[in-house]
Amino acid sequence: MSARTAEELRRIVYGLPLAVAGGDEADADVLLEGLKRVEIEAVCQGLAGLVMHTVEVLCEKAGEPDPTASAVRLLQAEALEVAGE
Repeated sequence: MSARTAEELRRIVYGLPLAVAGGDEADADVLLEGLKRVEIEAVCQGLAGLVMHTVEVLCEKAGEPDPTASAVRLLQAEALEVAGE
């Protein structure tokens, strides 16, 4: 399979959370099918940016004095929880 375009990867970044949230593993699998390692890394980077931006916006709305620091703390806490620590 040839490399995906930036637009195709962007569609995966936005479509994957919807598929996962909807509980549709088959749709998620279709989106990820045939991705090369570098493409997976690009999707992960895109998802991280999307999450970071969303958390920053929510923190700003909640009146957090430093939304970026709050977002980083929340993401670190989630990563530790996922890692079982």
